[in-house]
Amino acid sequence: MPRRDRHLLEDALEALALGLADAGAPWMVIGGIAVIAHGVRRFTTDIDAAVRGDAVSIDGLLGSLARRKIAPRIADAGEFAQENLVLLLRHEPSGVDLDVSLAWTAFEHDALRAAETLLVLHPNIDLARIRARIAELAALAEAPELLDAFERTAVRARGGASSTTPTPRRKRSRRH
Repeated sequence: MPRRDRHLLEDALEALALGLADAGAPWMVIGGIAVIAHGVRRFTTDIDAAVRGDAVSIDGLLGSLARRKIAPRIADAGEFAQENLVLLLRHEPSGVDLDVSLAWTAFEHDALRAAETLLVLHPNIDLARIRARIAELAALAEAPELLDAFERTAVRARGGASSTTPTPRRKRSRRH
């Protein structure tokens, strides 16, 4: 993938991630970007994601995404999404198309829950590398909450244990 296209996709993905985080509903990247994230080389020019349909209102979701310069690419996008369970969007600064599916089925809800499970299933995953990449994106987006959200997810996935950074020990008070 040419470097310029890669940066456009990264910009669009960052905006999408921040907009979906603002919406406060469980979501995950699916499609070509998800395949690439798993190490498979392939070409893609758009980004697909799924958001839990019963955890958002379409108007609220559109508002959260609009604040990140993501707009509908068709007229009556909200009505279309009600009927077809997908919002057809575009990240305006990059021109990258985004398809955000509304996940309603038990299978999709399980998949959304399983996104966190990847950290459980792969205990040797390079959390330092992931943390560094998220920190970089968070700094570029001026959104430190992205790293905080990752840390909370990692702690939950590891059963409350710290992901890789040791927790400073508190001094115990002596009882007399």
